[in-house]
Formats: sequence, C-alpha cells, structure tokens
Amino acid sequence: MKVIIYNQKQENLLTEGDQMLKFQRLKLIMRKNGTQTMPQASELEKIMKISGIQTVKDSEGLVETKTSGSFIFWYSAHGYGLPITSELLVKDGEGKVHSKPNTRQPNEIEPKNQVFAFYDTEKDYFYLSDSRKQGYFEELFNLATADIGVTWEFLKVYKTAREFLATIRSIKKVTLVSEKDLFNQGDYDFPVIKNFGSASSYELNVDFTPGQITERAVWALEELTGYVKQGRYQKLICVGDAGGDLERVFNSETFVERIWIHVSKNESDGMYDANAVMTEFINHIIRMEHA
Repeated sequence: MKVIIYNQKQENLLTEGDQMLKFQRLKLIMRKNGTQTMPQASELEKIMKISGIQTVKDSEGLVETKTSGSFIFWYSAHGYGLPITSELLVKDGEGKVHSKPNTRQPNEIEPKNQVFAFYDTEKDYFYLSDSRKQGYFEELFNLATADIGVTWEFLKVYKTAREFLATIRSIKKVTLVSEKDLFNQGDYDFPVIKNFGSASSYELNVDFTPGQITERAVWALEELTGYVKQGRYQKLICVGDAGGDLERVFNSETFVERIWIHVSKNESDGMYDANAVMTEFINHIIRMEHA
C-alpha cells in the first residue's frame, strides 16, 4: 500500500493511457412541458437527426449522428474563432523549429475539439467522452427539440456507499481532502510533518492492491461519507475496479462509471476516427456483457 500526503489543493484526476479514450456514464433527463418523462420515439427521432454544421455555446462545429442496434451515436468536432496567436511554430524536415506569422482569421475555425457520445436506449445509459461538454450536448439537444417543448439535461448518478461497493470487485484508491478548522485539529498531529510548521490543509491518497470487499470496508466508507457531511473532510473519492477496463468512482455525493476503450488516433492529423470509436465502444460493451 502506497500512502502520499501533501499539503496542496488540486483536483485528483486519473490519467489516460496513450491509446485510451475515456467515457463517463451520465443520466439523461428529458422534460416535456416541464414534466420529467422517459424519451419516446418522437423525441429520440429529433435528436437523432442532428447533423451538419451546428453553432453551440459560441463554437462552430460539425456534428454527425448514427445508430447501431439500441445505440445512438453522436460525434462532434468543433472549434472557436478566438484566440488566435500572432505566430505559428513550424518544424522543418531537419527537425528545426521556426516561426512564421499566423494568417488565420477569426472567421476561420478549425473543428479539432472532438467529443463522442452514446445513448443506450434499452438501458437508458448515456456515455460522454468529455464530461466537461455536458452543457454542449444539453444545448445541442435543446435546440433540436425546442419546437415540441422538450428540454434535456445530464445528471450524475447517486449511489450510497454500500450500493457502490456492491458494484465493484476491489478498491483501487481512496482520496481524502481536509481543511483545518476547530473540529478536526486532532487530524493534523503528524509526527514529522508538524516540524515544517502549522498545516492548514492536506490531501491523502491511498492506493490499494486488489482485495475482497468486506463488511469492514462498507463500514469505513459509510463512516468517511458521514465525516464529509459533518465537514471534517471536504472531499472523499473512492475508485473501484469493476473488471476489465471498467472503473467506478464514488465521491460521497455522486457515482461515476468510467469505461476505457482502446482506440488510436490517426497519425496524419492526430485525431480519432469517428467510425473506429463507435465500433470499438459498442464491441467493448458487448464484451463486457458476455464476460
């Protein structure tokens, strides 16, 4: 077991491998005339027809929609007119780098920001390759169904500590973030660290070797969740191994399911091939269901 303690407030993000693309599962919520309801064929048909050049959140992009079985697949490659740098750095055939003026204008846009989304209509699961683009797809869908009084939003899925642990094989990592106050000063009595001075906050990261989920683990996660609600800790993250390339994350308020697929970028332009991503994602889901 490796323990890392450091006094630094930063987001603890998991990194992707060189040939990996990460998807996060979200809950797709549809409201018709303000009332939440399950999407029907007429609403799905609207968002399935989204294609071509789209203007969303001050960006211009190309959107493509495809279907395969119970899956609806959206691919967006979008970009922004600004910012524009005054110079470009160009590498010549000998590997030397030179600069030259950048002649691109604000009305010339490179659609190079790629986002992939899948909706499993049978399981009501929505997967997004970049969770920061939730708002992008919400607006994209809302524009498509504005004429029929339908709105969309994405929510994270909530699970209790016990429910979360029942979905994983083993615990991979636990992270705790604390900020010192009157109620948790006893947590800051580090025998060696206190010689540097008075600590004001800390982040604890613990990596675990694979092991069986016990009732003690359930108790511990429930206790830590309670501490977060009491304010003793500001953040709790528990990462679990669900088998294969499936990873689930619990953070005391929401539950995150991440799927990692192996897909390579094109050597010519450094971008993913949309058809390859769609095929590999669906094949990955099928492999998981039959594992």
